[in-house]
Amino acid sequence: MKNMYSVNGTMHDLLANEEVKNILVQEIPEIVNDERNKDGNGMELIQIFNYMRTKYTEDFVRELNGKLNKIHNSSDDCFHNKQR
Repeated sequence: MKNMYSVNGTMHDLLANEEVKNILVQEIPEIVNDERNKDGNGMELIQIFNYMRTKYTEDFVRELNGKLNKIHNSSDDCFHNKQR
């Protein structure tokens, strides 16, 4: 399986990729623009969604994850391979 990005990635790793960042800015600007996340923290995006589960449905998270999965990640980090 090729390496791909997912909602299991940390904000730091996700925001480091311009293509991923553009998707996140479009889909979840309030999370990306939050001061706690602007520089990219070590929290996984899925953890943020869990805190905000009344705003983001499972279907939304799955759809976003599908978009992220289409972007190749050349990093060796294994957690990017996880799909939900």
